Amino acid sequence: MTPLEIIALITAIVIIAKAFVLIAKPKGISVFIDKFFKRKGIPVFYFILFLIVGYFLIKELTIVQIAAALTLSSLFIGMMYSMYSKEMADFAKKMYNKKNWLVIFIMFLIAGIILWALFL
Repeated sequence: MTPLEIIALITAIVIIAKAFVLIAKPKGISVFIDKFFKRKGIPVFYFILFLIVGYFLIKELTIVQIAAALTLSSLFIGMMYSMYSKEMADFAKKMYNKKNWLVIFIMFLIAGIILWALFL
């Protein structure tokens, strides 16, 4: 299997596991979230995964293809979040009141790379 196929397989397994937990024991997700996200190293963990997956995506796909996939996933996440608009509005206000310079830098970096790929 190629690295992208392995990433896709892991994604499918996680989706299926999450769906089974949601069907069989919906409160199980809450217990997991409470334990997992209270750890301090979680942002670093996600950043490392972001770098690893990004590395393999860049090796196989163009940045324009990755941008299109990001758009698709963002729309799907937006659709899910819109079902809980009050809670998400409160969360968004809380999240955007803090300036996370690493996230802002990555956002500008990704946008700049996409624009560079499209126009240069």
